[in-house]
Amino acid sequence: MNCDGQVNSADFLFLLQYDDYLNDGTTPNGCPDLGAIGIATAADFPWGDINCNHHLDAIDALYIVAYEAGIQMPDPSGCPAVDARLN
Repeated sequence: MNCDGQVNSADFLFLLQYDDYLNDGTTPNGCPDLGAIGIATAADFPWGDINCNHHLDAIDALYIVAYEAGIQMPDPSGCPAVDARLN
């Protein structure tokens, strides 16, 4: 989410705060902002749309925390894995 090469609680918190309107989705380090379209994915899903349903919400944050906890979540068809490198 923040392009630091790790999938962790910082990504979860950032996305959850975005969903609750506590941040505007602007990411650091030249990373795409949440909701940006046209990132190198299997399809044109918004940046941060972990479950590829074209919405950024708490469910996407759940995928991140589940990944960090080692809990397998369903992989929607055509959706990159949570830890997929996209560049």
